[in-house]
Amino acid sequence: MNKKKIFLAAVIVVPVLMVVFSGSRTNPPIVRQVQWDSPKTKALFYRACADCHSNETKWPWYTWFAPVSWFVIDHVNEGRESFNISAKDLGEAEEAASKVEE
Repeated sequence: MNKKKIFLAAVIVVPVLMVVFSGSRTNPPIVRQVQWDSPKTKALFYRACADCHSNETKWPWYTWFAPVSWFVIDHVNEGRESFNISAKDLGEAEEAASKVEE
């Protein structure tokens, strides 16, 4: 096989493998609805925090490509474990509130 064919195969195969091994992007069911004190608070949370601290993550296009996807998926999973407004157990809600106040 000549070098051009190998290069062409790599150009096709590598991106496909990056997508195949990009990881699982999930949004589990929402089991809690938050009663926001104002629309401004809700908008702030969804703009700054919701992607990592709720089950309503908007997965950016680059989360379809490994290895970046691995980092983002891990970050979201860790964020949901520590504090998740969509889950039955809020987790570290008091700590999250104090961080926002700071």
